[in-house]
Amino acid sequence: MSGKIATRNLGGDAKDVSVGAIGFGLLSFTWVAPERKLSDEQAFPLLLEAIEQGATYWNSGTFYGSDDPWANVKLLGRFFEKYPEHIDKVTIGIKGGFNPTNNLSNSESTEENFRRELKELKALLKNKPVDIYGPARRDTRVPIEESTAILAKLCKEGLFRHIGLSEVSAASIRAAAKVHPIATVEVEYSPFSMDMENNGVLQACKENDIAILGYSPLSRGFFSGELRKRSDIPQGDIRLMLDRFSEENFDSNVQLTDKVVELAKSISVTPTQLTLAWELHRYEKLIPIPGTTKKANLLLNVKSGSLSVPSEVLAKFDQIADELNAKVTGSRYNQHLNSSLEQ
Repeated sequence: MSGKIATRNLGGDAKDVSVGAIGFGLLSFTWVAPERKLSDEQAFPLLLEAIEQGATYWNSGTFYGSDDPWANVKLLGRFFEKYPEHIDKVTIGIKGGFNPTNNLSNSESTEENFRRELKELKALLKNKPVDIYGPARRDTRVPIEESTAILAKLCKEGLFRHIGLSEVSAASIRAAAKVHPIATVEVEYSPFSMDMENNGVLQACKENDIAILGYSPLSRGFFSGELRKRSDIPQGDIRLMLDRFSEENFDSNVQLTDKVVELAKSISVTPTQLTLAWELHRYEKLIPIPGTTKKANLLLNVKSGSLSVPSEVLAKFDQIADELNAKVTGSRYNQHLNSSLEQ
C-alpha cells in the first residue's frame, strides 16, 4: 500500500490484512437529508483522496441511506466499477442484518436473512468482494454461537471474507470467537464514550486478537474544536435527536472539551488530531473511523495516523478523558436507539 500514514492489521483470520491506522466512515455520504447527500461527482474525489492518503478501511452498511437503505453500497459499487484498479487497495466493512433492510428495530440473524443481504451486496458491488460483514446489532433471539456459525458457513462459501461484530458485549465476543475467528468489533469510542474500557469489551478483543473499529471518534463533532453552538448543527441532522446534543445538555458538554482544545494548542495541533492520536495510543489494534464529506477534514484526520505526541501529553489526555467521560451528560443515543444496544 502506498499510503502516507501508519498501518495496522486487523484481527482473527484477517490478521494479515493491513489497513491505514485511520479509517473512513462513509455514513454521512448518504444517510443525511436528501439535499445534503453527496453526488458521485462529490464523493468519488474524496474516496480517491482517501486511498492516496492511506485511509484504506472504509465502513459502510446495508442501511446507510435516508431514502434508499442501499444508497451507500450502491455508491461504492459505482466507484469500484469506474475505478477497478483500486479494488484490491481498499478493505470494506459492511454491517447489516436488519429485516427488512430499512427496519433498524428488527435485527434478524438468520441464515435466510444474511444470505439475502449478501446476495444483494454481490449484485451491487460486482467485482469488489465484501471484506468484513456482520450484523449491526445483536439479535438477542438467536444465541451468538448460532449466528456466528451461520456467518462462518456463509464465509466458507465465499460470500464474504471475514466476520465483523458490532455493539456486542464482552461475553458475546468471547462466545463468538470460540466458534470462528472474529476480525473486527465496531464500537463507539471517544473521550465521551469510553464504555469499552470499562465493560470488558476491550479486554475481550485483546484476548482474542480482534481489531476494534472506533466509530464517532470525535463524539460526532464535539472534539473537532469547531462545534461550539447547537445552532451550528444543520436542521434535519440526526444529532439534534440525540441526548448529548439536546438543549439541556449541549452547552455543558461542549464546554467540557475546552481542556482538549487547550492541550492541543500546547503542542500546535488541532483537537481532532490530538483526539485521534490519543485513541490510537489506547490499543494497538484500534482503528478510528471518522466520517467526513470535506477534503480538508479528511486530510486532517489521516495526518493523525502519523502524529508523534509526547508521552507526557498523552498521559495528560488520559487524565482529561477519564474526567470528561465521568462528567458528560446524556446517553450516546436516545431512549429508542439505546434499546438496540447489547448491555
